[in-house]
Amino acid sequence: MASLVGKLARFARSPQGRELTRKATERAKQFAEKPENRKKVEDLRRRVTERGERGTPRP
Repeated sequence: MASLVGKLARFARSPQGRELTRKATERAKQFAEKPENRKKVEDLRRRVTERGERGTPRP
């Protein structure tokens, strides 16, 4: 039985997987164009990197 990662990789290389990846990329770009969404992503990135530096979340 093939591993899950192997199955996912095979799907990603298929025409359907490439199309799904293209659509997801387009949606992500559209999402990132909006300033309010950029702020949300930046806040999340900051929280994740701060957690990794100190090991605990900021209050």
